[in-house]
Amino acid sequence: MIKKIALRLLRQTNLIALYELKKSSYLSENGWFNSFATKQSISADGQPLPWMTYPLVDFIIPRISNNLSVAEYGSGGSTIWWASKVKDVFAVEGDKFWYRKISKNLPINATIHFQSSLHKDKYAGAIIKSNKKYDIIVIDGRHRVRCSFVAVKQLTSGGVIIWDNTERKEYQTGIDLLKRSGFKQIQFVGMSPINTYKSETSVFYKKNNCLII
Repeated sequence: MIKKIALRLLRQTNLIALYELKKSSYLSENGWFNSFATKQSISADGQPLPWMTYPLVDFIIPRISNNLSVAEYGSGGSTIWWASKVKDVFAVEGDKFWYRKISKNLPINATIHFQSSLHKDKYAGAIIKSNKKYDIIVIDGRHRVRCSFVAVKQLTSGGVIIWDNTERKEYQTGIDLLKRSGFKQIQFVGMSPINTYKSETSVFYKKNNCLII
C-alpha cells in the first residue's frame, strides 16, 4: 500500500524517471549514482574507474591485456584501474598532496612520479624518465597539449594515445599535431563518473595498433 502511494506521488511529481534510472538503467549499471554521491570515480560495486566517458571505458575493456605498458599524465583511481588490467603503469602527478595520498595505495605494478605542474616542460617530459616506451599513453592531467608533443615520441610502434576532454577548444593545437603525425581519431562522447554533463574522450591510433582498431 505504502509503495503504491509512493509510486503515485513519484509519477505526479515527474520523479518517477529518476526513480527508474536509479533502479535499473545504463547509469546505474555503470555506477554513476554511486560516483555522484561519493564524488569519486567508481563503479557500481565501488571499484576505481578512469574518470573518462563510459563509452570509452566500454570500448577499451575488451581490447586491453596484461602484456601492455601504460603511462598516464594524472593519477588516481585510473592508476589502480589500469594496474588491474595491464602489465605495468607509470603515472605522472603534478600535485604533491594528491601524489602522497595515491602513493599509499599503489599496487605493485604501478609507479607514480611526482613532477610539479608549475614547470610545463619538466611535467610533460616526466614519462621519459622511465626509460621506456608505452603501448598506451593517457593524457588526463595538466598541460595536455605539451604532453601530446612528448607522447608521440614515447609510444611503441603500435602505441595509442587516449586523451580526455578533447571537446575543449584549447586542446586543438595538440590534436592537430597528432593528426599531422598520421594518427586517426575516434571520439567517444557521453557521460562520465561524477559529472552531470556529457564530455568527450578520444583515442588516437595508427595502423597495426595494440587495441586492434
